[in-house]
Amino acid sequence: MLGIPEIPARASIALPLVAMVTLLTGLETFFTWRSRWLLMEETQYRMNRLRDEMDYYLVTTPAAELGGTGSTPSTPNSRTCGPT
Repeated sequence: MLGIPEIPARASIALPLVAMVTLLTGLETFFTWRSRWLLMEETQYRMNRLRDEMDYYLVTTPAAELGGTGSTPSTPNSRTCGPT
């Protein structure tokens, strides 16, 4: 087969494993999870900073100047992500 009379047993296991590692390493460049992770971290930081600035504004500004109904949140510094 292919001009090779016999491939030793260890080589018949090692060769496909080396090929698989090479393939996975090549595919890693197309799926750059680290750069996506860093982008998510930066976005999360900016969103948290914006939320903190809004919380600070709501706490330090009198209700009359805010407009609207005049009600303020019961916990302006809460860290919940969903509806309360």
